[in-house]
Amino acid sequence: MSGKWILLLALLLLPACGGGGGSSSTPSSKAIISFSFTTSSNPALLSDVVATIDSINNTISVTFPSGTDLTDLVADFSITGDYVNVGGLVQDSGMTVNDFSTGTLTYVVVAQDGSSRDYTVTANMLAWYQDAYLKASNSAAGDQFGNSVASASGTIVTGAMFEGSSSTTIVNSDNSAALDSLGAENGAAYVFKQDGNDWVQDAYLKPSNSNAGDWFGVDVDVSGDLIAVGADGEDSSSKLVDNTNGSPSSVNNSLSNSGAVYLFRQNGIGDWFQDAYLKAPNSDVDDWFGVSVAASGGLLAVGATGEDSDSGTVNTDGLAPIDNSLTESGAVYLFKQDDTGTWSLDAFLKASNRSSSQNFGHDVAMSSDRILIGAPGDNSGTTGVVNTNNSAAGDSTASSSGAAYVFLRDGSGNWFQDAYVKAFNTDSGDGFGFAVAISDDLIVVGAPHERSSGTGIDSPDSDDNSLVDAGAAYVFERDGSGNWVQDAYLKPSNTAANSLFGSAVAISGNTVLVGAPGESSGTTGIDNVDGSAASDLSAGSSGAVYVFKRDATGFWVQDAYFKS
Repeated sequence: MSGKWILLLALLLLPACGGGGGSSSTPSSKAIISFSFTTSSNPALLSDVVATIDSINNTISVTFPSGTDLTDLVADFSITGDYVNVGGLVQDSGMTVNDFSTGTLTYVVVAQDGSSRDYTVTANMLAWYQDAYLKASNSAAGDQFGNSVASASGTIVTGAMFEGSSSTTIVNSDNSAALDSLGAENGAAYVFKQDGNDWVQDAYLKPSNSNAGDWFGVDVDVSGDLIAVGADGEDSSSKLVDNTNGSPSSVNNSLSNSGAVYLFRQNGIGDWFQDAYLKAPNSDVDDWFGVSVAASGGLLAVGATGEDSDSGTVNTDGLAPIDNSLTESGAVYLFKQDDTGTWSLDAFLKASNRSSSQNFGHDVAMSSDRILIGAPGDNSGTTGVVNTNNSAAGDSTASSSGAAYVFLRDGSGNWFQDAYVKAFNTDSGDGFGFAVAISDDLIVVGAPHERSSGTGIDSPDSDDNSLVDAGAAYVFERDGSGNWVQDAYLKPSNTAANSLFGSAVAISGNTVLVGAPGESSGTTGIDNVDGSAASDLSAGSSGAVYVFKRDATGFWVQDAYFKS
């Protein structure tokens, strides 16, 4: 075959790629077939972003995750036509960089016959917005509705630990609850579910032995169809786990503030019922069992900050020590559910450096087979992380500096202390461990009484102690060798005294939320500008929530600032 015929055949077989890898069936064809931003072309993206093409109106719309840098993006596209240009510059799919921060760009597809078609590409950014405002159907002064909140898969559970009804009945009718005020700080919990785009109160939860001062709802958690509600002021003398569905719980009130936890599930028609009533086997006065709860699958962790034993961790089912030689050292009880649905005590967890008033168990969090436990009363002045199993500092040089503990389960099913976590800027009174959260290999620890004046991420002003109760949060990550290391030191962009930043924390993937109930700005709404927050102090202790995100390069940024 002659060279000119080979060349002609090659030209006939080649598609008309025109900077987009496209093809054209006719000389006048000119269309954008696909348009996206891939992680291979844009390493800063955490996942591919696919655009929506409207071929009738010649528009392309693409929405990026909040915080994406739009100034330096590469589009991957395919076309029918000869080539594409933007502002006269020919575009190569997966190669040409453009600035999408202006909002819109015009992509011009030029056909082989020279005709063209304009597409308007609009880049949007996901922004946080207030989706709903939840109130109890029997709202009353002093209830403290919202003192605890948990959510999972379209379900929100909210505690109201001072709710005053004496009712012992669960109400499964939408938007209904007991209206009496015959109790005093009995407490209640409310279940909200999403119905289309709307949220409705699905159930009103009360314990079967509701009593004054029980503080039912002091903490709540939800995992699948299981809801756990703590009542750390419950007074019964029972030391058993009652697995009888809906049965009356103990009404003997001889152990003041011993505490209890109640588990609720849904039946086949969607109604909630009390599935179990949990008490500690070594229950005692002022143990405050139930002050914190965390559920994951068939496991439940329960904190008891007032527990007084000097024992180490016990992995014998159903057993816990009965000595009271270490006042308010605190403990965490781990319960498991077997294949028949029966709950029993699996382990009794204590800090390896337990001490009086350590308040171990003030907050607990779980992710798979990992448990994170806060102890804001820990007194050690050490800094950083001790990654040696069952080891921790034993000094008492920084009163109530606080600590957090990571527990893992070994191959034989026994639980052990994997790490002892301290802040890099440990100081007396910081309360590190007041709030904790975990998501796989990331943990967050709040220290609401930390006093530095720093702002933003990894501020160098971490030791000045000039702003009382300003607060801080710390992010730690598990590295490839299994050791925990500090990844970030979080401060709000509007740090101020008495903000108590770090009083509540939550994490999901690379997103962290930090609560600051003492924040005093009078502004309202949501600020979605990175690193931005109001600086006025016109509404004392109005409170705020801050959202932090970690990008693909590993850097954290304050993504949003929430006000009611």
